[in-house]
Amino acid sequence: MNKTKKYKISFLILLFLAAFTFYVIFTKFSFYDIIDKVRESSHKHYLLFACVLSVVYIALYGRFINVGISALNEKTSRLKCFVYGCADFFYSAITPSASGGQPVVIYLMTKDGISLSTSAITVIFQTIAFKAVLLFYGILSLFVVWNIVSITSVLFLILILVGVATALISITLCIVSMYRPYLTEKVGTAILRFLTKLRIIRNGKERICSFKDTLTEYHKAATFLNNKKRVLLRMFFITLCQRTAMFSIAYFVYRSFGLCSFGYIDFLCVQALVSLAIDSVPLPGSMGANEYATYFLYGVVYGSNDVMAATAMLLTRGFSFYFPLVFTSILILGKQLLDHFKIRTNRA
Repeated sequence: MNKTKKYKISFLILLFLAAFTFYVIFTKFSFYDIIDKVRESSHKHYLLFACVLSVVYIALYGRFINVGISALNEKTSRLKCFVYGCADFFYSAITPSASGGQPVVIYLMTKDGISLSTSAITVIFQTIAFKAVLLFYGILSLFVVWNIVSITSVLFLILILVGVATALISITLCIVSMYRPYLTEKVGTAILRFLTKLRIIRNGKERICSFKDTLTEYHKAATFLNNKKRVLLRMFFITLCQRTAMFSIAYFVYRSFGLCSFGYIDFLCVQALVSLAIDSVPLPGSMGANEYATYFLYGVVYGSNDVMAATAMLLTRGFSFYFPLVFTSILILGKQLLDHFKIRTNRA
């Protein structure tokens, strides 16, 4: 099965899960009651901030890539980096455990003339920073919203712990692949030989030689970037701003209802808990799991007003997932049509 077909199947699964999720939500809550809650919100202008933050989130991913590429003495435009950010969001959203974004970004970067080692090391550093920021907010939540953490269900606590473990394992594997090339080479070579024996891949010897050459360049890029401490701190700060922008959406939705008793930092921590809990759920876009986890924690934030909690959950999810999903899908489709047009024009 080729990758294009896999992405199409993942997208169809996402649509099915979305339909099922909305069916469950609107079976419990009246659609008109939720619309009325939105209409009754006294500070609707805050929703505009939530909308802008979702675009800022994508733009900051592109900025991270731009900084990483420049640090490794390669050049690309900021517009292309923004497209990479859109591609990462879209393909991560439609694949289980957000596994599809990184390979597509690396493919697009190499297609634009950026070396494979630079592409891979930039994406891997982004993964490390992304997970590290999530862990930072997760630890912060233990101090800021312990009252919420302490009353969550056992299942939710288990999911949070699994999310923490997944983040730590991801960071460890990324660091090992960058700074322990001998170990990475042994494991990678063994896997390639095994796949060759099973006839899953062809030209095993050529693949192994190519893998070793790429790994050498990859390690050189990692070592070079590691010597630029200020650049690494800058990349981490960009990711911190990126994650904060996404987590802030929930706060502006909350303020749109005219509420202010729950603090800004509190909301950042609540959204971090949601992200940690669903991080290891192998569903495209964490569909269903994210909605449930958000609604579950909003029971504390919004009190006994279940309709308001459900409305806030849908608005938060709408601005943090559905809107950027539609936005990035339109941009990616437009890029593909433009590339196809250029190819046909060159052939003519």
